[in-house]
Amino acid sequence: MNLKTKDIVWYAIPFLIRNFIPLISLPFFTKYLSPQDFGSFALSTIYGVFLVGLLNLGLISAFERNFFEKEKYKERIELMWTFIIFVFVNIFLGLIITLNIEESINVFLFDKYLPPFLTLYVMTHLGIKSLLQYFYIFYRNSRKAKLYALISTSEAFLSVFFSIFLVFKGDGIVGYSLGQVLGVTLLLLGLTFLSIFKK
Repeated sequence: MNLKTKDIVWYAIPFLIRNFIPLISLPFFTKYLSPQDFGSFALSTIYGVFLVGLLNLGLISAFERNFFEKEKYKERIELMWTFIIFVFVNIFLGLIITLNIEESINVFLFDKYLPPFLTLYVMTHLGIKSLLQYFYIFYRNSRKAKLYALISTSEAFLSVFFSIFLVFKGDGIVGYSLGQVLGVTLLLLGLTFLSIFKK
């Protein structure tokens, strides 16, 4: 098996796992969460996807486009962190606004009250996932297929693990969303440590 074929296999593994995990965990969540819970989650996701996409300003594409213009590893790391920090500040400001007027946002956009902090947690999850995309692009373009696969599958496992724990604990759809936040946050912290201390 040549190098390119091995890379394709490594990139395919997380794709399969990330689609398989939600499938096998769905019966658990449908047992503890109601259709109304999933409806509230879907509404919060609409807001989160729109705002996070807006706050990213298309910089994910810009990073991927400019990645190969930098030849040295250090320059590519610096480029990545420039984008990440800028987007992080944008998302942080968006989260502050959402925290302070979450109820008003839900009533204005959806004409209904959603569970407290649900919209905030959903947006936080999507915001951190958007930051993780910079790492995915970095490792994929650096042809580190094994590391890419490990990170991608870790995200899926961590998010589902924390979500199952909090839903089973009785926190409902808010716990489900918070579990996703904890999963991606833990991964982001790990990747931050790795990129700072890796020589």
